[in-house]
Amino acid sequence: MTKEYSKERLEKSIKLFLEPRVDISLNSAMNRLKEDNMSEFLFSVMTVDSSVEHHIMNNCSKAENENVRIKCVNEATNVKIRALNKLSEALVEKCGGKLSYTEEEISPS
Repeated sequence: MTKEYSKERLEKSIKLFLEPRVDISLNSAMNRLKEDNMSEFLFSVMTVDSSVEHHIMNNCSKAENENVRIKCVNEATNVKIRALNKLSEALVEKCGGKLSYTEEEISPS
């Protein structure tokens, strides 16, 4: 029998585990960008995506109902979108070019 996760548990998981993991990758990416180490920069960006997708597959998928699952997926996706927008800003500042922000997902109430 699969254990189902409550809305509160999933929200806490995002705050306690996902956001810090994404912040570490974000900081690493910023440092690699400052060092002109673009391969490691891309690896750090990939780690942001991987952390969010891992959370969605291993946590959101176990939500107690469909609305909680959708909210969890949207919140996790927004963590990724905010990180990628910050990385885009830094990359455009360093290399130039055009910046287009990605809009966050809207979660159900």
